[in-house]
Amino acid sequence: MGLFGDRYIGEFEGHTIELLRNNWTKTLKLFIDGEEAAGDTCHLPVAITLTATLENDGVAHEVVARAIPHSVIFTRDTIEIDGQELPLRAEDPKGNTPVWAMVLIGLSGVAALAGVGVLLTKVWR
Repeated sequence: MGLFGDRYIGEFEGHTIELLRNNWTKTLKLFIDGEEAAGDTCHLPVAITLTATLENDGVAHEVVARAIPHSVIFTRDTIEIDGQELPLRAEDPKGNTPVWAMVLIGLSGVAALAGVGVLLTKVWR
Protein backbone atom coordinates (compact mmCIF):
# COMPACT_ATOMS: atom_id res chain seq x y z
CA MET A 1 0.00 0.00 0.00
CA GLY A 2 1.41 3.36 -0.99
CA LEU A 3 1.61 6.38 1.25
CA PHE A 4 -0.72 8.43 -0.95
CA GLY A 5 -2.71 5.59 -2.49
CA ASP A 6 -2.64 2.62 -4.83
CA ARG A 7 -3.43 1.98 -8.46
CA TYR A 8 -3.92 -1.50 -9.90
CA ILE A 9 -4.44 -2.09 -13.61
CA GLY A 10 -5.67 -5.14 -15.47
CA GLU A 11 -6.58 -5.89 -19.07
CA PHE A 12 -9.58 -7.86 -20.34
CA GLU A 13 -10.13 -8.42 -24.06
CA GLY A 14 -8.73 -5.01 -24.98
CA HIS A 15 -10.37 -3.13 -22.10
CA THR A 16 -8.45 -1.48 -19.26
CA ILE A 17 -9.79 -1.97 -15.76
CA GLU A 18 -8.29 0.07 -12.89
CA LEU A 19 -8.75 0.12 -9.15
CA LEU A 20 -7.62 3.42 -7.62
CA ARG A 21 -7.33 4.16 -3.90
CA ASN A 22 -6.68 7.75 -2.86
CA ASN A 23 -5.55 8.01 0.76
CA TRP A 24 -6.01 11.80 0.82
CA THR A 25 -9.68 11.80 -0.17
CA LYS A 26 -10.31 8.34 1.39
CA THR A 27 -11.89 6.98 -1.79
CA LEU A 28 -11.76 3.73 -3.72
CA LYS A 29 -12.80 3.87 -7.39
CA LEU A 30 -13.21 1.34 -10.18
CA PHE A 31 -12.50 2.59 -13.70
CA ILE A 32 -13.31 0.81 -16.95
CA ASP A 33 -11.60 2.25 -20.03
CA GLY A 34 -10.84 5.48 -18.15
CA GLU A 35 -14.45 6.08 -17.06
CA GLU A 36 -15.46 5.80 -13.41
CA ALA A 37 -17.76 2.78 -13.12
CA ALA A 38 -18.11 2.56 -9.30
CA GLY A 39 -16.74 4.20 -6.20
CA ASP A 40 -17.01 4.38 -2.44
CA THR A 41 -15.40 6.11 0.52
CA CYS A 42 -13.05 4.17 2.79
CA HIS A 43 -12.47 6.14 6.00
CA LEU A 44 -11.86 3.01 8.07
CA PRO A 45 -10.18 -0.27 7.13
CA VAL A 46 -13.29 -2.26 6.21
CA ALA A 47 -14.00 -4.64 3.33
CA ILE A 48 -15.26 -2.78 0.27
CA THR A 49 -16.80 -4.36 -2.82
CA LEU A 50 -17.40 -2.36 -5.99
CA THR A 51 -19.43 -3.80 -8.87
CA ALA A 52 -19.90 -2.68 -12.45
CA THR A 53 -20.75 -4.10 -15.86
CA LEU A 54 -18.40 -4.25 -18.82
CA GLU A 55 -19.93 -4.72 -22.26
CA ASN A 56 -17.74 -6.41 -24.84
CA ASP A 57 -19.10 -7.36 -28.28
CA GLY A 58 -22.68 -7.20 -26.99
CA VAL A 59 -21.96 -9.47 -24.01
CA ALA A 60 -22.26 -8.07 -20.48
CA HIS A 61 -19.51 -9.10 -18.05
CA GLU A 62 -19.79 -8.57 -14.30
CA VAL A 63 -16.77 -6.74 -12.84
CA VAL A 64 -16.23 -7.05 -9.09
CA ALA A 65 -13.43 -5.20 -7.30
CA ARG A 66 -12.66 -6.03 -3.69
CA ALA A 67 -10.45 -4.36 -1.08
CA ILE A 68 -10.11 -6.67 1.91
CA PRO A 69 -8.06 -5.34 4.87
CA HIS A 70 -5.78 -7.81 6.62
CA SER A 71 -4.26 -5.36 9.11
CA VAL A 72 -4.70 -1.70 9.93
CA ILE A 73 -2.72 -0.43 6.93
CA PHE A 74 -2.60 -3.33 4.44
CA THR A 75 -5.30 -4.57 2.07
CA ARG A 76 -5.60 -7.27 -0.56
CA ASP A 77 -7.07 -5.76 -3.71
CA THR A 78 -8.59 -7.92 -6.44
CA ILE A 79 -10.64 -7.47 -9.59
CA GLU A 80 -12.76 -10.32 -10.92
CA ILE A 81 -14.55 -10.56 -14.23
CA ASP A 82 -17.34 -13.13 -14.33
CA GLY A 83 -15.84 -14.77 -11.22
CA GLN A 84 -12.30 -15.10 -12.65
CA GLU A 85 -9.58 -13.08 -10.91
CA LEU A 86 -7.82 -10.67 -13.25
CA PRO A 87 -4.00 -10.42 -13.09
CA LEU A 88 -3.15 -6.91 -11.86
CA ARG A 89 -0.04 -4.77 -12.03
CA ALA A 90 0.62 -2.03 -9.50
CA GLU A 91 1.45 1.47 -10.73
CA ASP A 92 1.87 4.86 -9.12
CA PRO A 93 -1.48 6.56 -8.59
CA LYS A 94 -2.28 9.37 -11.00
CA GLY A 95 -3.39 12.68 -9.59
CA ASN A 96 -1.94 12.20 -6.10
CA THR A 97 0.60 14.56 -4.59
CA PRO A 98 4.17 13.41 -5.35
CA VAL A 99 6.59 12.80 -2.50
CA TRP A 100 8.87 15.71 -3.45
CA ALA A 101 5.92 18.11 -3.14
CA MET A 102 5.04 16.78 0.30
CA VAL A 103 8.66 17.21 1.46
CA LEU A 104 8.63 20.78 0.14
CA ILE A 105 5.35 21.52 1.94
CA GLY A 106 6.74 20.06 5.17
CA LEU A 107 9.95 22.10 4.92
CA SER A 108 8.03 25.30 4.25
CA GLY A 109 5.89 24.61 7.32
CA VAL A 110 9.00 24.13 9.46
CA ALA A 111 10.50 27.34 8.06
CA ALA A 112 7.29 29.24 8.82
CA LEU A 113 7.24 28.00 12.41
CA ALA A 114 10.89 28.96 12.86
CA GLY A 115 10.15 32.45 11.52
CA VAL A 116 7.23 32.87 13.92
CA GLY A 117 9.45 31.71 16.78
CA VAL A 118 12.10 34.31 15.93
CA LEU A 119 9.48 37.07 15.72
CA LEU A 120 7.95 36.10 19.06
CA THR A 121 11.30 36.11 20.84
CA LYS A 122 12.01 39.62 19.53
CA VAL A 123 8.57 40.90 20.50
CA TRP A 124 8.63 39.47 24.01
CA ARG A 125 12.07 40.80 24.90
